[in-house]
Amino acid sequence: MHIEQLIELAYEPADASGDWGTLLNELRRHFNARSAILFDHNYLRQDGRRRAQVGLDPDFDQLYENYYANLNPWLKEERRYLSRKVHIGDEILPHHELIKTEFYNDYLRPQDCFHRLCGVVDRDRDYLTCLSIHRPSRYPPFTKDDKAFLGHLVPHVQRALKLQRQFLQHRQESESLLDLLHRLSVATFVIDRHGRMIECNRAGENLLQQRDGIMLRQGCLSAASRSEDLLLRRVLADAVSMAITPARRSGGHVAISRPLSGRRLVLLICPISPSMRPAEEWDGPAAIVVTKDPDQEGDGGCCTFPSLYGLTPAESRLATQIIAGAGVIEAARRIGISKNTARTHMKRIYAKTGALNQAGLVRLHAKSCTESH
Repeated sequence: MHIEQLIELAYEPADASGDWGTLLNELRRHFNARSAILFDHNYLRQDGRRRAQVGLDPDFDQLYENYYANLNPWLKEERRYLSRKVHIGDEILPHHELIKTEFYNDYLRPQDCFHRLCGVVDRDRDYLTCLSIHRPSRYPPFTKDDKAFLGHLVPHVQRALKLQRQFLQHRQESESLLDLLHRLSVATFVIDRHGRMIECNRAGENLLQQRDGIMLRQGCLSAASRSEDLLLRRVLADAVSMAITPARRSGGHVAISRPLSGRRLVLLICPISPSMRPAEEWDGPAAIVVTKDPDQEGDGGCCTFPSLYGLTPAESRLATQIIAGAGVIEAARRIGISKNTARTHMKRIYAKTGALNQAGLVRLHAKSCTESH
Protein backbone atom coordinates (compact mmCIF):
# COMPACT_ATOMS: atom_id res chain seq x y z
CA MET A 1 0.00 0.00 0.00
CA HIS A 2 1.27 3.49 -0.90
CA ILE A 3 2.18 5.94 1.86
CA GLU A 4 -0.64 8.28 0.76
CA GLN A 5 -3.20 5.54 1.38
CA LEU A 6 -1.77 4.78 4.81
CA ILE A 7 -1.87 8.48 5.69
CA GLU A 8 -5.58 8.53 4.84
CA LEU A 9 -6.14 5.52 7.08
CA ALA A 10 -4.26 7.26 9.91
CA TYR A 11 -6.91 9.97 10.12
CA GLU A 12 -9.92 7.64 10.16
CA PRO A 13 -9.85 7.08 13.96
CA ALA A 14 -9.70 10.87 14.55
CA ASP A 15 -13.52 10.96 14.87
CA ALA A 16 -13.07 9.40 18.34
CA SER A 17 -14.17 5.95 17.11
CA GLY A 18 -10.76 4.77 18.30
CA ASP A 19 -10.60 2.01 15.66
CA TRP A 20 -6.92 1.83 14.75
CA GLY A 21 -7.27 -1.75 13.56
CA THR A 22 -7.46 -1.00 9.84
CA LEU A 23 -4.28 1.07 9.87
CA LEU A 24 -2.39 -1.47 11.98
CA ASN A 25 -3.45 -4.36 9.75
CA GLU A 26 -2.28 -2.51 6.63
CA LEU A 27 1.04 -1.69 8.31
CA ARG A 28 1.50 -5.33 9.22
CA ARG A 29 0.85 -6.35 5.62
CA HIS A 30 3.09 -3.65 4.18
CA PHE A 31 6.05 -4.58 6.37
CA ASN A 32 5.37 -8.35 6.18
CA ALA A 33 5.26 -8.29 9.97
CA ARG A 34 3.86 -10.51 12.71
CA SER A 35 2.21 -7.71 14.69
CA ALA A 36 1.60 -3.97 14.89
CA ILE A 37 0.87 -2.11 18.14
CA LEU A 38 -0.06 1.40 19.21
CA PHE A 39 0.87 1.72 22.87
CA ASP A 40 1.56 4.17 25.70
CA HIS A 41 4.33 4.11 28.28
CA ASN A 42 4.74 6.15 31.45
CA TYR A 43 8.34 6.44 32.62
CA LEU A 44 7.38 7.94 35.96
CA ARG A 45 5.09 5.06 36.90
CA GLN A 46 7.02 2.50 34.84
CA ASP A 47 3.85 1.09 33.33
CA GLY A 48 2.15 0.96 29.95
CA ARG A 49 -0.92 -0.02 28.03
CA ARG A 50 -1.86 -0.97 24.50
CA ARG A 51 -4.25 1.38 22.73
CA ALA A 52 -4.67 -1.09 19.87
CA GLN A 53 -2.88 -4.12 18.47
CA VAL A 54 -3.15 -6.71 15.72
CA GLY A 55 -1.33 -10.02 15.48
CA LEU A 56 -0.61 -10.55 19.18
CA ASP A 57 -2.26 -12.88 21.64
CA PRO A 58 -4.90 -10.81 23.51
CA ASP A 59 -4.29 -12.96 26.59
CA PHE A 60 -0.94 -11.18 26.91
CA ASP A 61 -2.51 -7.70 27.02
CA GLN A 62 -3.15 -7.71 30.74
CA LEU A 63 0.20 -9.36 31.41
CA TYR A 64 1.95 -6.55 29.59
CA GLU A 65 0.16 -3.83 31.58
CA ASN A 66 0.59 -5.61 34.92
CA TYR A 67 4.16 -6.82 34.57
CA TYR A 68 6.06 -6.79 31.29
CA ALA A 69 5.77 -3.06 30.50
CA ASN A 70 8.26 -2.40 33.28
CA LEU A 71 10.63 -5.02 31.82
CA ASN A 72 10.61 -3.84 28.20
CA PRO A 73 14.35 -3.49 27.45
CA TRP A 74 13.75 -1.45 24.29
CA LEU A 75 12.33 1.36 26.43
CA LYS A 76 15.22 1.57 28.89
CA GLU A 77 17.11 4.23 26.91
CA GLU A 78 14.55 6.91 27.64
CA ARG A 79 16.60 9.79 26.18
CA ARG A 80 16.42 8.28 22.67
CA TYR A 81 12.63 8.32 22.53
CA LEU A 82 11.98 11.75 21.10
CA SER A 83 8.79 12.77 19.33
CA ARG A 84 8.58 11.59 15.69
CA LYS A 85 11.83 9.61 15.87
CA VAL A 86 11.91 6.10 14.38
CA HIS A 87 14.14 3.33 15.73
CA ILE A 88 15.05 -0.19 14.65
CA GLY A 89 15.15 -2.52 17.63
CA ASP A 90 18.75 -3.59 17.08
CA GLU A 91 19.84 0.09 17.27
CA ILE A 92 18.47 0.31 20.80
CA LEU A 93 19.35 -3.17 22.01
CA PRO A 94 21.53 -5.63 20.03
CA HIS A 95 19.89 -8.98 19.32
CA HIS A 96 22.42 -10.94 21.38
CA GLU A 97 21.43 -8.81 24.40
CA LEU A 98 17.70 -9.04 23.69
CA ILE A 99 17.58 -12.85 23.72
CA LYS A 100 19.01 -12.90 27.26
CA THR A 101 16.11 -10.93 28.71
CA GLU A 102 13.06 -12.24 30.54
CA PHE A 103 10.97 -9.90 28.34
CA TYR A 104 12.05 -11.74 25.20
CA ASN A 105 11.95 -15.29 26.51
CA ASP A 106 8.64 -15.12 28.37
CA TYR A 107 6.78 -12.46 26.40
CA LEU A 108 8.09 -11.90 22.86
CA ARG A 109 9.20 -15.42 21.86
CA PRO A 110 5.85 -17.08 22.75
CA GLN A 111 4.22 -14.55 20.40
CA ASP A 112 6.79 -15.09 17.63
CA CYS A 113 8.23 -11.54 17.81
CA PHE A 114 11.88 -10.62 17.44
CA HIS A 115 12.73 -7.80 15.02
CA ARG A 116 11.28 -4.41 15.93
CA LEU A 117 10.54 -1.13 14.14
CA CYS A 118 9.27 1.66 16.40
CA GLY A 119 8.04 5.18 15.65
CA VAL A 120 7.64 7.67 18.51
CA VAL A 121 4.23 9.17 17.85
CA ASP A 122 4.33 11.55 20.81
CA ARG A 123 6.51 12.39 23.79
CA ASP A 124 5.42 14.62 26.66
CA ARG A 125 7.94 14.52 29.50
CA ASP A 126 7.42 11.12 31.15
CA TYR A 127 4.62 10.06 28.81
CA LEU A 128 5.29 8.23 25.57
CA THR A 129 3.12 6.99 22.70
CA CYS A 130 4.67 4.65 20.12
CA LEU A 131 3.78 2.71 16.99
CA SER A 132 5.66 -0.57 17.10
CA ILE A 133 5.93 -3.31 14.42
CA HIS A 134 7.42 -6.78 14.96
CA ARG A 135 8.71 -9.62 12.78
CA PRO A 136 9.64 -13.20 13.71
CA SER A 137 13.35 -14.11 14.02
CA ARG A 138 13.19 -16.17 10.79
CA TYR A 139 12.24 -13.03 8.82
CA PRO A 140 14.78 -10.44 7.66
CA PRO A 141 15.44 -7.45 9.96
CA PHE A 142 13.97 -4.02 9.25
CA THR A 143 15.97 -1.74 6.95
CA LYS A 144 16.73 1.95 6.66
CA ASP A 145 14.09 2.16 3.93
CA ASP A 146 11.52 0.69 6.34
CA LYS A 147 12.60 3.26 8.90
CA ALA A 148 12.20 6.13 6.43
CA PHE A 149 8.78 4.88 5.31
CA LEU A 150 7.44 4.76 8.86
CA GLY A 151 8.99 8.18 9.49
CA HIS A 152 6.67 9.66 6.84
CA LEU A 153 3.62 8.19 8.55
CA VAL A 154 4.36 8.98 12.21
CA PRO A 155 3.59 12.75 12.08
CA HIS A 156 0.15 11.98 10.66
CA VAL A 157 -0.60 9.44 13.39
CA GLN A 158 0.47 12.12 15.88
CA ARG A 159 -1.98 14.65 14.39
CA ALA A 160 -4.74 12.05 14.27
CA LEU A 161 -4.28 11.33 17.99
CA LYS A 162 -4.40 15.04 18.76
CA LEU A 163 -7.62 15.39 16.75
CA GLN A 164 -9.06 12.38 18.54
CA ARG A 165 -8.32 13.93 21.93
CA GLN A 166 -9.95 17.20 20.86
CA PHE A 167 -13.00 15.36 19.55
CA LEU A 168 -13.36 13.42 22.80
CA GLN A 169 -13.00 16.60 24.82
CA HIS A 170 -15.67 18.37 22.76
CA ARG A 171 -17.96 15.36 23.08
CA GLN A 172 -17.51 15.22 26.86
CA GLU A 173 -18.18 18.96 27.14
CA SER A 174 -21.23 18.61 24.93
CA GLU A 175 -22.57 15.72 27.02
CA SER A 176 -22.04 17.74 30.20
CA LEU A 177 -23.84 20.73 28.72
CA LEU A 178 -26.72 18.55 27.55
CA ASP A 179 -27.01 17.04 31.01
CA LEU A 180 -27.14 20.54 32.48
CA LEU A 181 -29.67 21.57 29.83
CA HIS A 182 -32.03 18.76 30.80
CA ARG A 183 -31.77 19.66 34.47
CA LEU A 184 -33.07 23.19 33.85
CA SER A 185 -36.70 23.83 34.71
CA VAL A 186 -36.90 26.51 32.03
CA ALA A 187 -37.71 25.35 28.49
CA THR A 188 -34.52 25.67 26.44
CA PHE A 189 -34.08 25.28 22.68
CA VAL A 190 -30.79 25.30 20.75
CA ILE A 191 -31.05 26.65 17.19
CA ASP A 192 -28.63 26.27 14.28
CA ARG A 193 -27.76 28.95 11.74
CA HIS A 194 -30.61 27.86 9.47
CA GLY A 195 -33.16 28.35 12.23
CA ARG A 196 -33.61 24.61 12.79
CA MET A 197 -33.93 23.29 16.31
CA ILE A 198 -31.05 20.90 17.02
CA GLU A 199 -31.64 20.31 20.73
CA CYS A 200 -34.19 20.96 23.45
CA ASN A 201 -34.49 19.89 27.06
CA ARG A 202 -37.34 18.01 28.73
CA ALA A 203 -39.13 21.22 29.73
CA GLY A 204 -38.98 22.31 26.09
CA GLU A 205 -40.34 18.97 24.87
CA ASN A 206 -43.25 19.24 27.30
CA LEU A 207 -44.03 22.74 26.06
CA LEU A 208 -43.94 21.71 22.39
CA GLN A 209 -46.22 18.75 23.04
CA GLN A 210 -48.94 21.14 24.21
CA ARG A 211 -49.00 22.82 20.75
CA ASP A 212 -50.24 25.96 22.46
CA GLY A 213 -48.49 29.01 21.04
CA ILE A 214 -45.22 27.44 19.89
CA MET A 215 -44.50 24.33 17.86
CA LEU A 216 -42.12 22.82 15.33
CA ARG A 217 -42.72 23.42 11.62
CA GLN A 218 -40.31 21.64 9.27
CA GLY A 219 -37.83 21.38 12.10
CA CYS A 220 -37.97 25.07 12.96
CA LEU A 221 -39.28 26.63 16.16
CA SER A 222 -42.44 28.51 15.16
CA ALA A 223 -45.31 30.51 16.65
CA ALA A 224 -48.96 29.66 15.98
CA SER A 225 -49.82 33.28 15.13
CA ARG A 226 -48.53 34.35 11.72
CA SER A 227 -47.52 37.85 12.88
CA GLU A 228 -45.78 36.49 15.97
CA ASP A 229 -44.09 33.82 13.87
CA LEU A 230 -42.66 36.46 11.54
CA LEU A 231 -41.38 38.41 14.55
CA LEU A 232 -39.89 35.27 16.07
CA ARG A 233 -38.09 34.40 12.84
CA ARG A 234 -36.72 37.94 12.55
CA VAL A 235 -35.35 37.97 16.12
CA LEU A 236 -33.91 34.49 15.63
CA ALA A 237 -32.25 35.60 12.40
CA ASP A 238 -30.72 38.58 14.24
CA ALA A 239 -29.38 36.30 16.96
CA VAL A 240 -27.95 33.82 14.44
CA SER A 241 -26.32 36.66 12.52
CA MET A 242 -24.76 37.88 15.75
CA ALA A 243 -23.50 34.38 16.52
CA ILE A 244 -21.78 33.98 13.14
CA THR A 245 -20.59 37.55 12.58
CA PRO A 246 -20.69 39.93 15.58
CA ALA A 247 -23.06 42.84 15.00
CA ARG A 248 -24.84 45.45 17.10
CA ARG A 249 -27.98 43.50 17.77
CA SER A 250 -27.85 40.41 19.92
CA GLY A 251 -31.19 38.66 20.05
CA GLY A 252 -34.14 39.88 22.07
CA HIS A 253 -37.53 38.92 23.46
CA VAL A 254 -40.70 37.76 21.75
CA ALA A 255 -44.09 37.43 23.47
CA ILE A 256 -46.13 34.52 22.09
CA SER A 257 -49.89 34.29 22.65
CA ARG A 258 -51.36 30.94 23.68
CA PRO A 259 -54.90 30.29 22.41
CA LEU A 260 -55.56 27.38 24.78
CA SER A 261 -54.25 28.66 28.10
CA GLY A 262 -54.51 32.39 27.43
CA ARG A 263 -51.21 33.11 29.19
CA ARG A 264 -48.41 34.43 27.02
CA LEU A 265 -45.00 32.87 26.66
CA VAL A 266 -42.06 35.22 26.69
CA LEU A 267 -39.15 33.85 24.66
CA LEU A 268 -35.67 35.14 25.46
CA ILE A 269 -33.38 34.68 22.43
CA CYS A 270 -29.60 35.00 22.66
CA PRO A 271 -26.76 34.28 20.23
CA ILE A 272 -24.18 31.64 21.07
CA SER A 273 -20.78 33.29 20.82
CA PRO A 274 -18.44 31.92 18.11
CA SER A 275 -15.82 31.46 20.85
CA MET A 276 -18.13 28.87 22.47
CA ARG A 277 -18.19 26.54 19.47
CA PRO A 278 -15.68 25.29 16.86
CA ALA A 279 -15.41 27.72 13.94
CA GLU A 280 -15.70 24.90 11.40
CA GLU A 281 -19.10 23.81 12.74
CA TRP A 282 -21.12 26.25 10.64
CA ASP A 283 -24.27 24.15 11.10
CA GLY A 284 -23.72 23.88 14.83
CA PRO A 285 -25.37 25.86 17.64
CA ALA A 286 -25.92 29.52 16.79
CA ALA A 287 -28.67 30.71 19.16
CA ILE A 288 -30.47 29.65 22.30
CA VAL A 289 -34.14 30.25 23.12
CA VAL A 290 -35.30 30.17 26.74
CA THR A 291 -38.82 30.46 28.12
CA LYS A 292 -40.84 29.45 31.16
CA ASP A 293 -44.31 27.95 31.03
CA PRO A 294 -46.37 30.35 33.19
CA ASP A 295 -48.87 27.57 33.90
CA GLN A 296 -46.13 25.76 35.81
CA GLU A 297 -45.47 28.68 38.13
CA GLY A 298 -47.37 30.37 40.90
CA ASP A 299 -45.48 33.65 41.03
CA GLY A 300 -45.14 34.90 37.49
CA GLY A 301 -42.67 32.28 36.29
CA CYS A 302 -39.70 33.27 38.42
CA CYS A 303 -39.47 32.98 42.17
CA THR A 304 -36.51 35.39 42.33
CA PHE A 305 -38.16 38.21 40.39
CA PRO A 306 -40.18 39.77 43.28
CA SER A 307 -37.31 39.59 45.77
CA LEU A 308 -34.79 40.80 43.18
CA TYR A 309 -36.63 44.12 42.84
CA GLY A 310 -38.12 44.30 46.33
CA LEU A 311 -41.75 43.91 45.27
CA THR A 312 -44.34 43.61 48.01
CA PRO A 313 -46.71 40.59 47.94
CA ALA A 314 -49.47 42.80 46.49
CA GLU A 315 -47.16 44.23 43.80
CA SER A 316 -45.88 40.74 43.05
CA ARG A 317 -49.41 39.39 42.49
CA LEU A 318 -50.17 42.23 40.08
CA ALA A 319 -46.84 41.83 38.27
CA THR A 320 -47.59 38.13 37.86
CA GLN A 321 -50.80 38.90 35.97
CA ILE A 322 -49.16 41.58 33.81
CA ILE A 323 -46.28 39.26 32.88
CA ALA A 324 -48.78 36.54 32.02
CA GLY A 325 -50.34 38.86 29.42
CA ALA A 326 -53.21 40.60 31.20
CA GLY A 327 -53.79 44.34 30.96
CA VAL A 328 -53.92 46.46 34.10
CA ILE A 329 -57.74 46.48 34.31
CA GLU A 330 -58.02 42.73 33.69
CA ALA A 331 -55.20 42.05 36.17
CA ALA A 332 -56.98 44.15 38.82
CA ARG A 333 -60.18 42.18 38.27
CA ARG A 334 -58.40 38.85 38.56
CA ILE A 335 -56.74 39.63 41.91
CA GLY A 336 -59.70 41.57 43.29
CA ILE A 337 -58.40 45.15 43.58
CA SER A 338 -59.64 48.43 42.15
CA LYS A 339 -58.31 50.01 38.96
CA ASN A 340 -56.84 52.94 40.91
CA THR A 341 -55.06 50.61 43.34
CA ALA A 342 -53.69 48.64 40.41
CA ARG A 343 -52.39 51.83 38.75
CA THR A 344 -50.73 52.86 42.02
CA HIS A 345 -49.08 49.44 42.31
CA MET A 346 -47.90 49.66 38.70
CA LYS A 347 -46.20 53.02 39.33
CA ARG A 348 -44.33 51.49 42.28
CA ILE A 349 -43.42 48.42 40.23
CA TYR A 350 -42.04 50.60 37.42
CA ALA A 351 -40.09 52.70 39.93
CA LYS A 352 -38.54 49.64 41.61
CA THR A 353 -37.69 47.72 38.45
CA GLY A 354 -36.79 50.60 36.17
CA ALA A 355 -39.18 49.29 33.50
CA LEU A 356 -40.84 52.01 31.40
CA ASN A 357 -43.89 50.00 30.38
CA GLN A 358 -45.47 46.54 30.50
CA ALA A 359 -43.27 45.22 27.66
CA GLY A 360 -40.19 46.35 29.56
CA LEU A 361 -41.45 44.57 32.66
CA VAL A 362 -41.89 41.35 30.65
CA ARG A 363 -38.33 41.62 29.32
CA LEU A 364 -36.91 42.17 32.80
CA HIS A 365 -38.81 39.16 34.08
CA ALA A 366 -37.56 36.92 31.27
CA LYS A 367 -33.99 38.05 31.85
CA SER A 368 -34.14 37.45 35.62
CA CYS A 369 -35.68 34.00 35.05
CA THR A 370 -32.90 33.02 32.67
CA GLU A 371 -30.14 34.25 34.96
CA SER A 372 -31.62 32.54 38.01
CA HIS A 373 -31.77 29.17 36.19
